[in-house]
This record gives sequence, structure tokens and C-alpha cells, in this order.
Amino acid sequence: MAAEVLRLLAPKKGEIVVDATAGQGGHTKMLAKTGAEVLALDADPEAVALAQKNAPKARVINANFASLEQVLHHEKIAKIDKALFDLGWNRGQLTQGKGFSFLQDEPLNMSYAPTPLSGFTAGEVLNSWSEKAIADMLYGYGEERYARKIARAFVARREQKPI
Repeated sequence: MAAEVLRLLAPKKGEIVVDATAGQGGHTKMLAKTGAEVLALDADPEAVALAQKNAPKARVINANFASLEQVLHHEKIAKIDKALFDLGWNRGQLTQGKGFSFLQDEPLNMSYAPTPLSGFTAGEVLNSWSEKAIADMLYGYGEERYARKIARAFVARREQKPI
């Protein structure tokens, strides 16, 4: 995908390019090599450290792309020229025990940070929230039409043993 990113963004020296999902820093490094000024963000502190190591010419910040406007303001950047949002996960994020994997049994943290910004983990939601609260969350955030049925199944399952 590197060649496609370079071809489609065609960054030029002096342009401000945002890599909104830095990951391991591969795209960040490639974009910085063009002479563009690269600002990279990632919600995962471990990814930020790796991206900074792999792309030392870029500014790498631990932040979710949802807060891009605040980050730009803080960095005193009034306008960007180009942006890349690579919205996939990398294998490391699915195997580091952060609770995103379907392939292994691990705590349901579901956060890049050691402590979720919400203040609670997915495991806590499934094991302690009321059936109504779980259903409302599934419907409100996921527009899940079977939210009530799914919430009922979670509550029935956790009565046997914690999820």
C-alpha cells in the first residue's frame, strides 16, 4: 500500500501531512522522506513509541484521530495539506493482550491504553452493567437491531460464569 499512498497523496516538500493512524510508523517514515512536515497520531502509546523510533523526522503524538482538531490547535497548525487515515489494525495490536483479538482468550480491555479513557473495560460492561444498559449501548453506538436479544444472552451467560 506504500506505493499507492505516495502516488495518491503526492506529498511535496514543505507541505503539512497528517498520518492520523501512525501504527508502526511505516507510512509516517515514508511520508517524512518526501520532505513533507509530518504530524502523526496514534491512540496506542506503544505504537507511538515505535512510530517515533521508525520515523524520527516526524512529530508523533499519542492521541486519537477523533481529537485531530485539538491536536492541530495545540501544535499551532492552522491548515494541513494532506491526510492519511489507515483504519486497520496491525497484527501486533491483535496479539498484545489488549482485548481486541477473536483468536485468543484475553481480558476484554478493548483499549490501546493500559486503562481505558472511558474509565471501564469491555469486560466490566459485560459482567456488571444491567441488561437494559448493555442493550441501550449496543443499539445507541452500534445501531444493533438485535441489541435486546444480545444483551439478554450476555446476562444469561455471565450468570453461569464471568465473561
